[in-house]
Amino acid sequence: MGQGLIWGIWLEQDVSGLENLPVLVVDDNRHACRLLTTILGAISQAEIKACTCPTEAYKILLDWQPGMIITDFQMRPVDGLAFARELRSNPKYGFQLKPILLMTGETPNRELVERVKAAGVDTMVTKPIVPETLLNRMLWSVEQARGRVGEAARHDSEKDVWVVD
Repeated sequence: MGQGLIWGIWLEQDVSGLENLPVLVVDDNRHACRLLTTILGAISQAEIKACTCPTEAYKILLDWQPGMIITDFQMRPVDGLAFARELRSNPKYGFQLKPILLMTGETPNRELVERVKAAGVDTMVTKPIVPETLLNRMLWSVEQARGRVGEAARHDSEKDVWVVD
């Protein structure tokens, strides 16, 4: 796919690293879910799923493994940071190393950035969502995750493969 036109905005960056990336969108605002799935669907051939709460996301993750999660910050009863912490700490969801992107309507400040990092979130993007900014952050997050996987991989000499536990 590479460069392309999305909603009348010419994307200068190469988004080919995202075209096969399955993504789960978690936002309690159905309109935001629809907006994000539309943006992602325009650049991706992979499956894009959306849900309106972390509880629903946990159920989805037991049967499906996306390559990235994009979650809202301000949700109830579980906010995006608590959701990210659970994903990082519980191996049954398979998200110890995969990218998690947080959307927020708050203006980023040092305290928020520290809280986001402590929760295990790779990066954040502020609302309203600008497609080019979102895609840039997604590409950056994928590269960061590739580095983590490389560091965590070990060689299984019996099968002659690299694995991540």
